[in-house]
Amino acid sequence: SVPNSGNTLTQGIENVAGAAGYTTAVMAGVGYTASNVAYRYTPVTTNTAVMIPSFPSAITGPTTICSGQVATFSVSSAPGATSYSWSLPAGFAGTSTTNIISTTITASGTPSLTITYSCGTISSPGNPVIVLAGTPTVAINGGTTAICVGNTVNLTANGAVSYTWSNGAITNTIAPTPSVSTTYSVIGNNGCATNTAVVNVTVNPSPTISISGNTLICGTGTNVLTASGANTYSWSNGAATASISVSPSVTTNYTVIGTSTLAGNCSNTFTTAVTVSASPTIAIAGGTAVVCQGSPVNLTASGANTYSWSNGATASTIAPTPTANTSYTVIGTNSVGCTGTAIKSVTVVPAPTVSVTGAATLCTGQTLTLTASGANTYSWNTGPTSSTIAVSPTVTSTYIAYGTSSVTGCTGNSSVSIVVSPCTGISQSGGKALDLKVYPNPSNGEFTVELKNGLSKTIEVIDLTGKVIFISTSLKDKVNVNISNLSNGIYFVKVQSNNAVEMIKIVKQ
Repeated sequence: SVPNSGNTLTQGIENVAGAAGYTTAVMAGVGYTASNVAYRYTPVTTNTAVMIPSFPSAITGPTTICSGQVATFSVSSAPGATSYSWSLPAGFAGTSTTNIISTTITASGTPSLTITYSCGTISSPGNPVIVLAGTPTVAINGGTTAICVGNTVNLTANGAVSYTWSNGAITNTIAPTPSVSTTYSVIGNNGCATNTAVVNVTVNPSPTISISGNTLICGTGTNVLTASGANTYSWSNGAATASISVSPSVTTNYTVIGTSTLAGNCSNTFTTAVTVSASPTIAIAGGTAVVCQGSPVNLTASGANTYSWSNGATASTIAPTPTANTSYTVIGTNSVGCTGTAIKSVTVVPAPTVSVTGAATLCTGQTLTLTASGANTYSWNTGPTSSTIAVSPTVTSTYIAYGTSSVTGCTGNSSVSIVVSPCTGISQSGGKALDLKVYPNPSNGEFTVELKNGLSKTIEVIDLTGKVIFISTSLKDKVNVNISNLSNGIYFVKVQSNNAVEMIKIVKQ
């Protein structure tokens, strides 16, 4: 039975010298009952030396602690030990005569323990104990506080044991890639207290680089490319100027790196391709080199994707009708923009000037002779192929004569409209009332009105609608009238004199 101290105690049996024993740890308040527990001792029968046993175990306990906290250090129980003596450095407060000690620590140091046996002592130091400061001094190192957009900044926190960053990271080092200026903070914890450090990272924009200049070379040639948007430039061909001259033989990409000295030497790239293509070979097919005046010529361009003709057309095929000798030029453009040119010269041969003669007015039942001239051969719209035809229309009709020149092969035409009127037997003289005469009748519009009475007479020309289109008063016996500016057809001449009136029908042709 042991006192009820509430502490963990050790009880058991040992030999007289204390060099060997059997122990059992029990709670004194609970008590201890042993059953079938025994230990056999073999007494020392000779006077031999007794060896000091080795240290029972390493001293266990914390290696870091906050100032003012209580730490417990211990070793395994040493069988045969007669006493335990702890040696504490300055800043450690506590006492113990067992294999366990509790101490309040305010300064770093290393505790040690000496175990005494009946035949001697053995000592062992513990691990150094570091007393942590109350508030850690946290700092952020590394990287730079000004970067270019798209770049990574390396930030490292120190001064504490663990870290929590404003971006959620819990490592001491982070490598973010901010797209805008950003403030990063870290909370450092040393196990006793926390502190915070802050760093501002300025993100400078990259310059906007562009390349201008002709990016197409047709066949061979030299183009000038000019970079803009930065202060200095570095080209993929090694040039370090804003403008470069290039003469590639095949399609080539050119890349420039532009750096802005006004924004933290930030840079950006731009790439453009200079396309090299052969100029298309343009041809004009169709048509003939000689055409008749008034005839179309069909021309078709080939060898490109799009076309532009000198007459303004943009289709591949055109059908102009030239009136004089003409050259047609077409510019063909291929899919990348290279052009080629072709020219077609067309000689225009004038068509023969065909004319048809014959009366333009005919009375019903009469026959009229029409004669075509100006060409070598003829064909009429009514079928005949002679130069002269006889017609007897019953209604107003149009006759067209086509002449083909045997020299040029070109064709001209002329037409005449024959007005048919029921004017059979029109007389050139009037009735007996005034003894009026009109001649010639039919006429081309110029005719004479004759009335020999020496009196004043009023002469009117009236069309078929009853409209007076000419009027004149005269004392002459013969009056010349001209209506050649009027259309061919039938008109009436009305003469009034000495209270007598007479009217005659006339034909203008």
